[in-house]
Amino acid sequence: MLGLVILDCVLVLVQLMIDLDAFVVSHDILEVMHIVSILILGTFVVEVTLKMFAMGLRYFKSPWELFDGSIVISSFTLDVIYSANDAKTAASLLIILRLWRLARVVHGFVHAARAKANKRVAKYKRRLAELQKKYNKLERKLRATREELHQLLDRPP
Repeated sequence: MLGLVILDCVLVLVQLMIDLDAFVVSHDILEVMHIVSILILGTFVVEVTLKMFAMGLRYFKSPWELFDGSIVISSFTLDVIYSANDAKTAASLLIILRLWRLARVVHGFVHAARAKANKRVAKYKRRLAELQKKYNKLERKLRATREELHQLLDRPP
C-alpha cells in the first residue's frame, strides 16, 4: 500500500504542476496519468470501505479516518465526474483536492512514523521492566550475601 501512496503522491505533484502550467505534456500522457490516478483512488475507496466495515462505529469516531475517507471519496467522485469536463471550476476543484490528497499522504507518513515510534517505545519499556526486575533480584541477592557475610564475620572461630 505504501507503494501506491508514493505513486499517488508523485502523480498528484506532477498533475499539480501541469494544472498550474509549470510544464506542458501531451494529451496521451495526461490520459494515462488520469486513468492511473482513478485506479489508485479506486483502490483507496475500497480500502476506506473495508475500514468502515472492519472498524464499525469506531471509524466514525476517529477524526483522521473521517478526514481520510472524505478526501478519498470526494477526490474519486470529482475525478470521475469532471474527467470529461475541462471547465476552469473543475480544474480549480481538482487542484484543491490534489492538495488535500497531499495532506492525506503526509498524514499517512506521519501515522506510520508514529506507529513505528510507539512500537519502539513499547519495546524499550518492556526491556526497562525486564532490567528493573533483574536489578531488584540482584539487589536482594546482594543484601542476602551481605547479611550472610556479616553473620560469618560475627561468628566466633
